[in-house]
Amino acid sequence: MSGYATPTCADGHERMSFGCVFAVEQWAASIEAAEIILGHSQERWQRWIVMVIALMALAFFGKGLAAVGWAVLSDTAPKNMVGLSGGVFNGIGNIAGIITPVVIGYFVASTGSFNSALWFVAAHDLIGIFGYVVLAGPFERVVIEQRIPSNDRA
Repeated sequence: MSGYATPTCADGHERMSFGCVFAVEQWAASIEAAEIILGHSQERWQRWIVMVIALMALAFFGKGLAAVGWAVLSDTAPKNMVGLSGGVFNGIGNIAGIITPVVIGYFVASTGSFNSALWFVAAHDLIGIFGYVVLAGPFERVVIEQRIPSNDRA
């Protein structure tokens, strides 16, 4: 599983991104806080509140895990093109941030329900998981060879 569960850096060392570690800690702390605040009562509304807090904590975990893309980008981009690569990466992400609300709005307007919109988001999540687990493989820095122009002009 090396290179799949944990990003492998260009130097061959495996490490988990700070964002992922922070997200796991935040998720665990949120669950503990919910149990301390609400106690271990079996009241129905309290169980719902704990579940909502747990789901929100899981969402924050996913947000932290999404930052792994930036760690992979900084480890794989050519050394002299990290800024350009980051800009392209961010631009594509911003395009998704424009298109997704439009598509979700279309689904809600045409069906009157968020069900198809949630399936749309879930499908993109599965595509992202598939991309990282199956397609990505080990991460290595891209090396671009610079050609030296020759003075031989015939």
